[in-house]
Amino acid sequence: MTPGAAYRLALVGNPNCGKSALFNALTGGRQKVGNYPGVTVERRVGRLRTPSGIAIDVIDLPGSYSLTPHSADEAVTHNVILGQQEGELPPDAILCVVDATSLAFHLPLVLELKRLGKPMLVTLNMMDLAERDGIRIDTAALARELGLPVVGSVAVRKAGTSELVETLSSTLETLKNQPPADASAIPTDVRGLRREARRIAQAATVSEGREHKVTRVLDRVFLHRVAGPAILFGLLFLMFQAVFSWAETPMTWIDQSVVGLQALAS
Repeated sequence: MTPGAAYRLALVGNPNCGKSALFNALTGGRQKVGNYPGVTVERRVGRLRTPSGIAIDVIDLPGSYSLTPHSADEAVTHNVILGQQEGELPPDAILCVVDATSLAFHLPLVLELKRLGKPMLVTLNMMDLAERDGIRIDTAALARELGLPVVGSVAVRKAGTSELVETLSSTLETLKNQPPADASAIPTDVRGLRREARRIAQAATVSEGREHKVTRVLDRVFLHRVAGPAILFGLLFLMFQAVFSWAETPMTWIDQSVVGLQALAS
């Protein structure tokens, strides 16, 4: 990095995790909006200056579920992080935003990004909504499991942003020349990645809340590889039976009632 230049921080996360709200909280009005060359995907960059005077260009990347791209937005995120995007320098560090109300669902992306070996920290966003739903997450335990700094935040209220900036400053101050991210480091075992994400989420979750526990139990039954299709076919069978067999008796009653009312009226 040339002296006096700003560090480049990639802001990454699943869609609807509060990433853009955090981007606005960190950069305020110091933002530039445009499109990436050759694509219609929006490019947003904002300048952040830490209390210690470190200048950081925060790049708000499009929401992505995985580093294996399945859309134009995900392709841009993949290319920028790996330094393959035309006209875009690779980031010096990564800030991954995770929805605290759906930890296991968001952790696979965190694990993928971690494999790249770049300086990285995680912010556990929407902590207020998690608390409302009775979800309590031990951020220290999550940090131990991930081997990464973890900071809680409520981006829409700018809560936790000062702690996040302090942690970011300490990470960048020790940053030295990093090798470029290697695409071959991206894991291909999706099932294994999800199993590891569920294990980490379970280890870091102190309380998951009543509604989320009920949902998890129902998902385990209805989304099971064997029981799920069996339940689906059972419900479809009941629907067809109700339409073509069981409906015959009430239809007869209705028909007889109509005929009786017609006779009475006559």
